[in-house]
Amino acid sequence: MNLRQATAALCALVVVALAACAGSGPHAFGGDAASDAVVERHVKRGYAPDRAYATTDARETWTVDGEPIEVSLLAPSGDGRYPLVVFLPGLGDTAESGLAWRKAWAEAGYAVLAVQPASEGNAIWKSEQARLGDFSAIARAHFSAMSLARRARLLDGVFAELSRRASSATLAHVDASRIAVAGFDLGAQTAMIVAGQSIDGVSAIRWPASVKSVIALSPYADFSGMGLAADFREIRMPVLGVTSGEDTDAYGLVTSASVRRAPFQYMPPGRKYLLVLAGAPHSLISGRESPHVTWRTAWKMSSPFTKRFFVRCSVAVFGAEEWPKKTY
Repeated sequence: MNLRQATAALCALVVVALAACAGSGPHAFGGDAASDAVVERHVKRGYAPDRAYATTDARETWTVDGEPIEVSLLAPSGDGRYPLVVFLPGLGDTAESGLAWRKAWAEAGYAVLAVQPASEGNAIWKSEQARLGDFSAIARAHFSAMSLARRARLLDGVFAELSRRASSATLAHVDASRIAVAGFDLGAQTAMIVAGQSIDGVSAIRWPASVKSVIALSPYADFSGMGLAADFREIRMPVLGVTSGEDTDAYGLVTSASVRRAPFQYMPPGRKYLLVLAGAPHSLISGRESPHVTWRTAWKMSSPFTKRFFVRCSVAVFGAEEWPKKTY
């Protein structure tokens, strides 16, 4: 298996998790005998989708609350309506980032809408603090409760704009009745608010009922305060966290990768899932199209376990009684 194939294979695993949470229809799994056969078929195929869709992309700039939002849509070409993945990039990334994830999801039959406020994108690297090399201060400001509250309001506005533009040519093939929110790094922090995490200083928002699940790539947790269990106790929708033992960031905010497991540890028992990769740096989890060669080791060590994890995940989300007794 070459480097590109390995990256695509991990992305396909996340597609299975999304399918498990998306509801009925061709992208869903159930908890009955028929779905067991479907799961088994995925095991034998190595979680390859039924087909690789040709894709098309569109780039736009939306305005929400007076602020420009970079928007990039990558979706299957041709007729049909496809479940939506709203992808929230990391700190300093553009809406074009995370291509490995977005491409794999789109080729598997999902419309992927990446959204990034212009103020959170690569403009931050042109700031005075960036010129002075004070990246830790930049990160602290953008991961603060005040910044998170603002991003949550903007995302709420994005969902409203999505509804307003539903009949547009750009969104003609998007099925907004089935949505998963996936975020990396700073985007994962926002995604967890959608899942139901509560943070002092961040007002609760009534998210669309069509949001069915959340994927947090490199989840964020802050141990500077107390009461983490209270922060996560209202989470009720399926949440998948993806991290690794090497998942620290370059700006020095998360210096211990184990902190990223806290959301999983403190969420209520039930529909929560944690995928811990071996040998996968933060940059790999970001979804870069050409990750470092370290990925070969990560895939070799994690592949057998992640396959079992996603088999159980895809069934258990819909109520299968059996669940693995060990973690991977």
